[in-house]
Amino acid sequence: MKVTKTSIYTNRKNTMDIDITEEQYQLWKSGENIDVALPSITYEQREFLMTGATPEEVDDLYEDDDPKYGGPQEYDWS
Repeated sequence: MKVTKTSIYTNRKNTMDIDITEEQYQLWKSGENIDVALPSITYEQREFLMTGATPEEVDDLYEDDDPKYGGPQEYDWS
């Protein structure tokens, strides 16, 4: 099923093809827990359904925190 959502981060409309039925989608939209209504979706698909963000947008959000981009390598939790 193709789902189009507006990203809460960039306000762009994004579309993702997710292997779910209309019935499953409507079950989630009507209030069922996403993990119960759509148990076979990936983390990236779950994030997309909840926020409209693509995996690339999410990566861009956290780029500054990623060590491969020169971000912090450890967090000081003290």
